[in-house]
Amino acid sequence: RAAAVSRAQGQELPVPATAAALERALCRTLAKDPAGRIRYVQRIPVGTLKRLFRPGLSPEACGAVVDVLGALCDAAAHAGGMALEARESVRAVAEALACMERRALALMFLDDKQREALRAATEMAQHPEPAAAAATDGEAPAQVEDHLSSLLRALDIS
Repeated sequence: RAAAVSRAQGQELPVPATAAALERALCRTLAKDPAGRIRYVQRIPVGTLKRLFRPGLSPEACGAVVDVLGALCDAAAHAGGMALEARESVRAVAEALACMERRALALMFLDDKQREALRAATEMAQHPEPAAAAATDGEAPAQVEDHLSSLLRALDIS
C-alpha cells in the first residue's frame, strides 16, 4: 500500500495492460489525485484505451473516466498551448467510451454533473481540431462519428 501511495504521488504508473489494471489505477491508486488521473489517462494511446474500454468498465471506473473528461473539456475550453493537447485527449477518451460494450449500464450510474461532462466531451469530440481528428487510430471518420452519435443517444436513453 505504501508503494502505491508513493507511486501515485511522484512516479508515473505504467500504461495498463488490462482493464483490471486500469480500474485499479483509477479507482484505488489515483482515487484522491484528480490531476494524476488526468495525466495517467492522457498517456494511454487511443488504441489501448479502446481495447481496455471495449468489454465495459465498472460504474465506478466509468465515472472516474468521465470526471477526467470533464477536467479535459475545461482545459480545452481555455486558450493556451495545452488546449489542443486537451482536445486531442477528449476525442481519444470519448471515442474509446463510445466503443464500449454495455455502455448503457455504466451510464446509468453517472450523476447529472457527469452526464453533462460526458455530453460536452462527446460534442467537442464530434467537432475536433484538424490535428485532433487525425488521431482516430485507423478508424474511418464516419465510423468514429457513428460511435460518438450512439454515445449521445445512450446518454439520452439512460
